[in-house]
Amino acid sequence: MHFRALDVADNAAVERWVADAREAFGRIDVLVNSAGTNAPTRTWENTGLESWNEVIATNLTGVFQCTRAVLPTMRAQQDGLVINVSSMAGVRASLVSGVAYSASKFGVVSLTQSLNIEEWRNGIRATVVCPGEVNTPIMEKRPNRPPMHAYPLMLQSEDLGATIAFLAMLPPRALIEEVLIRPTVREY
Repeated sequence: MHFRALDVADNAAVERWVADAREAFGRIDVLVNSAGTNAPTRTWENTGLESWNEVIATNLTGVFQCTRAVLPTMRAQQDGLVINVSSMAGVRASLVSGVAYSASKFGVVSLTQSLNIEEWRNGIRATVVCPGEVNTPIMEKRPNRPPMHAYPLMLQSEDLGATIAFLAMLPPRALIEEVLIRPTVREY
């Protein structure tokens, strides 16, 4: 496995990262696009263009750039899996998620579907994971944070990790295009 932190909105950094991975391993089998952000102000009334652009750059353009960067390698090897982490906000918009976040996450679902439509001939599969609330630092950006007792009831990072590992272990003949996963508790 090869991990590196980088700004997915920086195309040059993404290209260097993919070139380094290809050089180190000779191939790229799985890409997990899981970077995400949101803004504290989220409504139509208070979302400015700068905030919109920041959320879209990370949540949507970052997925596009990282995927586009690995596709030549995956095409050449006639194999590869792209796992995109979207959100339940990518299935149904909500006031809690906000306009930019919901739009970006709907876009991730669409990118995943279009990747499957175009790239199956090249042995490339794509899955989108749409989690409900996950106890990650993005919760700190909420205008109204959940109560402290809610955090252990949310999905945890390891829950998503186990889901992603399961998807990555499926044989190339199997594709789960979309996974909806949420906490069992709906209200805190």
